[in-house]
Amino acid sequence: MIPMVVPLNCLSPGQEGSIVWIAAEPDHERRLAEIGFSPGCSVLCLMKGPKGRMSAYMADESVFGLREKDAQVVLVKVIR
Repeated sequence: MIPMVVPLNCLSPGQEGSIVWIAAEPDHERRLAEIGFSPGCSVLCLMKGPKGRMSAYMADESVFGLREKDAQVVLVKVIR
């Protein structure tokens, strides 16, 4: 079976993914890396906000809120 790669904002609460790529401009990619979102990192979706709003994700034992437009550029391989 081929692992599914989706934007982070497509994960449902309780789903986990491993970051495979950040499809963003270098400055935006660097900002995401500074808070713990980089290739190889596992991310768990904790809570989805209303469409276009912030959602909560856990990465490296820290919880972060990301706007939908930021989560769209983080591509993850769905783990569970």
